[in-house]
Amino acid sequence: MLKKLLILLITLVIPFLLVVAAIRIVANPWFIQFEYNRPDFPPDPYGFTLEQRTPLGFAGLYSVVPEGAGMIELEQAKLPNGEPAFQAREIKHMLDVRVLMGKVFPLALISAALLIVLAIVFRKNTHFRDVMPQGLGAGSILTLVLLIGLIAYVLLNFDSFFLTFHRLFFEGDTFMFRFDDTLIRLYPEQLWSDAAILIGVLTGAMAVGVLVASRWWVKKVKSEK
Repeated sequence: MLKKLLILLITLVIPFLLVVAAIRIVANPWFIQFEYNRPDFPPDPYGFTLEQRTPLGFAGLYSVVPEGAGMIELEQAKLPNGEPAFQAREIKHMLDVRVLMGKVFPLALISAALLIVLAIVFRKNTHFRDVMPQGLGAGSILTLVLLIGLIAYVLLNFDSFFLTFHRLFFEGDTFMFRFDDTLIRLYPEQLWSDAAILIGVLTGAMAVGVLVASRWWVKKVKSEK
């Protein structure tokens, strides 16, 4: 019974870990630079040039990721005319994002550390030795199944997906802005669509890698019995 429960818990943790890992890879300056420099990326309809848009895009990113300075990035950011780049409503939403990331990223690190500890503890236990590889394999398969369903949902209605995601993690309508608000000008729908696709691809690739490794691990454990 304990063995099955452990396998189930590992199975459920793997999709979370892989998605968070993919988000952490994408939530970096390289992605913003890549998007802004794409020839087909939509220009700002209200006049931001690439040179003006890029540092503001970085400021938004660094306001929410753990290594960034936080809301001071947004509070100090200025528009070309010298006015504050972000309104109080925008700063409040980005603070909510930072709080969420401040919970999710540490939780993922703790979960990964616990899996490593379990793998070490069970390494020489003949009864529990295959718990980790079985859990990893089942978790990677679960990830791929969920990913297929999510991709279908995104392709059918990205707007609905985007709205549902924000309503799930944020209270009220703090994430809804006007088209001329700085956050929308910096991060248009195309950027979020591309980010979702890239996160999905990275998650799927990692899931396949984990699945392959888990099957090799199971075979290795069986050969040692």
